[in-house]
Amino acid sequence: AGRAAGWVAPAGNPDATPRHQALLVEEAFTEMLRLEGVAARPEDFLEQLAAARDAARALREGLDRGEVGRPAATAAWDGLKARCSGCHRSHRDR
Repeated sequence: AGRAAGWVAPAGNPDATPRHQALLVEEAFTEMLRLEGVAARPEDFLEQLAAARDAARALREGLDRGEVGRPAATAAWDGLKARCSGCHRSHRDR
């Protein structure tokens, strides 16, 4: 339910709207930032996690404004993916 799906919910799961999926990602990052073990991680990790949360929020807010398929929503999606990839490269995949 995102860019690859044409910014629509899957036929078999109409509740999985792109906006709702973006909200779930935003909330997951928000909750991760509250975890005690995460708070002990390096500052760079926390900054990247917060930036990913902010990118998910930007995507959700763009979808709320009806920017589905528009450059702003696409840029927010690309920014979120880049944040995830960068953090994984730095902290998970080494």
